[in-house]
Amino acid sequence: MLTATRKTDDKQVMAKDAERSDGPFYCSFCESDATLRKGIVVSHHFAHKPPITCEYGTGESELHRQTKQEIYDFLSTDAGVTKLALERNLKTVRPDVSCYIGKTPIAIEVQLSSLSLERIAHRTLEYAKKKIYVLWISPNDERLTHSHLTIRSWEKWVHALYFGRIYFWDDQQVAVYNFIRRRYRKVHYHPRLLHKVDLVHDLEPVHRSAWTGHGLSLPDCKLFADTSDIRNEDAQQ
Repeated sequence: MLTATRKTDDKQVMAKDAERSDGPFYCSFCESDATLRKGIVVSHHFAHKPPITCEYGTGESELHRQTKQEIYDFLSTDAGVTKLALERNLKTVRPDVSCYIGKTPIAIEVQLSSLSLERIAHRTLEYAKKKIYVLWISPNDERLTHSHLTIRSWEKWVHALYFGRIYFWDDQQVAVYNFIRRRYRKVHYHPRLLHKVDLVHDLEPVHRSAWTGHGLSLPDCKLFADTSDIRNEDAQQ
């Protein structure tokens, strides 16, 4: 994690701005002890001390940390973005990045493969309860250069959730893909880049009604999404 709370004044601090002498620190979500790790090869970050029971204490890769820091830094340069924070504690969830874009509350979750489909669905519901619009986004993936790929269960779920689209962070832009299902001897998917859009100015808050089909169950929720060329009554604020 990129942030922790300093015990001396209960202030949240960023690892890149902190020194070990500023400690001790604790996780803002689970309140267990955290250790500052100042890296040369890897990003400065905080790590939970074992035993680790916090759901935010395991499975975070260097790529995950780098991506959410890049998104945070990008948003920090736009005057239309306010109340920007890394890893804000919202009691039941802790988005990687959160802010207001205009008057719309946004939560951005960076997803690779460490989080289960159940946890993704749970967090999506929690944001809806808080009237927050969520964007699930992944780091740029070399698999997207392949003509055929096998998609993970969470990718299939997120692809359906966003009306047949899935998002990747690519050099300060959001790359919008859809996965075209094909079947020869077995089912595989062809990734097709639709376009690249600006995170602040091109995505919109939309409502997604609950839906079940094709082995998927999608909740009634609020999404921050690309709605261009989508003809669906649900893709409206």
